[in-house]
This record gives sequence, structure tokens and C-alpha cells, in this order.
Amino acid sequence: MDLKYILLSILSGGVLKVYDDLSDNHLLEDYKQKEYVYEFLKSLFFITFTILSLNFPLFYICIMLIFIAGFIFDNKAYSDPFEFTGLITLCFIFAFLDFSKINLQYKDSILILLCIVLYIFVDVLPTKNIEYSKKKLYTRAFSLGLIIAIAIFNRYYHFITNDFLITLYCFAGYVTVSCIFQYLLLNKILKPE
Repeated sequence: MDLKYILLSILSGGVLKVYDDLSDNHLLEDYKQKEYVYEFLKSLFFITFTILSLNFPLFYICIMLIFIAGFIFDNKAYSDPFEFTGLITLCFIFAFLDFSKINLQYKDSILILLCIVLYIFVDVLPTKNIEYSKKKLYTRAFSLGLIIAIAIFNRYYHFITNDFLITLYCFAGYVTVSCIFQYLLLNKILKPE
């Protein structure tokens, strides 16, 4: 797999988490007001997500299913007009997917379902409305360790497709930024200005 797509997927996940924390964490409200930063993050996510989706259609399907699950189980997460319209506009990418690139294997279907279930039970339900906590840090750190272990194991045994591997790297970027924010907030290093 090309390194540029790995880096792009990590960036995409990280940018999404920075945007997410700035948009819904009231402790970071002052950082959201920085000139152009917030808009830059939104644009950068859409660009990276679109590039990855067009090159790895299964990545698109997996992430969109997770977004839709998030919408169903945590409708507050999409109460912001940008996030709701973003979810709708991302659906337009579906029409441009090259379905011949999709090599959906049984194990990928299981992994996608596992990701959705883990997202709901690890990210949405137990940490809903909690800005930061040790539990949230440990959960995210465990998730990152699991992702790294899967990626290393996959290097030797090649048990998942590149599309799903790109999805894992995106998650790695997301949870890495989350761990950093959790650590900084717990240790009062990051404070609203």
C-alpha cells in the first residue's frame, strides 16, 4: 500500500477528531474562535475523506455506516447544521465510487460490523456527554493499542484488505488525537484561554 494513503488516512482521522473536540467540547470553545482554523479543519477533512473514499470504496462504506450509526444512537452529535449537512453531502460520493475496486470478503464484513458495534459501545454509550475522564483516556488508549496490534499482525499475515487497513489507520489518527486531548485536559495542560 502506498505510504501517502496511510498518512492521508491518519491525517483524516486526526483532523476529524480535532474538529469534533473543538465543535462539541465546551472546554475548548475559545480555540474554536481562532481565525480560519475551524474552517480549515472542516475543509481538510472533506478533502482527505473524498480522496480516500474514491481510492478505497470500502473505507467510504465503513466510515459512512459508522457515521449513520452515530446519527442513530447519538442524534445530538449531528445537531450542528454543518455536521448534519456534511453527513448528507458525503452521501453524494457514493455515486462516484468504483465498485469494481471493492473486494468485499466475509472477514471484512465481520470487521466492519465489529467496528460499528465497538464505536457504539466504546465511544458513544459509555462516554456520551463526558468531555474528559480517565475512563475515556484508557478506553481510547486501549483502542489505539488494539489498532496498532492489528496493523502489525496484518503485516505478517495479511488477513485484512487494504480498504479496511486504511479504515484502521483513520481510526488510529482519530484515537491518537483523542488520547492526546484527554491527557492534556486531565492534566490541565490544555485550558480554555
